[in-house]
Amino acid sequence: MSGIEVAWSKGETVRFLGLTSSKESKNDIHRSFEAFVKRVRREFGRFEYVAVKETTLSGLQHLHILFRGCYMSFEWIKRNWYEIHKASNVYIEKVYGRKAQVANYLVKYFGKALGSYRFWCSSGWVFVGFVGFWMKVVHKYQKRSVEIWKRFLKGEIPLFDRYVDLVLRQITLI
Repeated sequence: MSGIEVAWSKGETVRFLGLTSSKESKNDIHRSFEAFVKRVRREFGRFEYVAVKETTLSGLQHLHILFRGCYMSFEWIKRNWYEIHKASNVYIEKVYGRKAQVANYLVKYFGKALGSYRFWCSSGWVFVGFVGFWMKVVHKYQKRSVEIWKRFLKGEIPLFDRYVDLVLRQITLI
């Protein structure tokens, strides 16, 4: 949820995107997705995402992607995904609802990544160094970690500091 919370705190729109392979797809879906991301960024600019791959019952590969950044029309996505991956089965939807509803969707699809599926994200989904920073916050503040994250989202705590330990010292003064 961290990337979504960052997006919502900045007033950005978050969308779900589904890209499926086809029997005609010869390329690895990961390489095709990399090419798709490059096209999106060339055409529209910023595109930050978190994604998970699964295999459908029919044996096709499918990507569940949560992204923020640009608006892309369904037609543009479908045409470009077909040009890159020879597949035209795509889905896009704006994320609506409360945080709990979005979390349920994430658990359903991204929770699979804990098993046999792989999930990954762009470096800007949250911010560079987020994982290391968050591990230090949780280790040091345990039960207060979520409270500290919420205060960051409200702009009360400047977490985007080059030196994580300096930021953690600032938080202890609060």
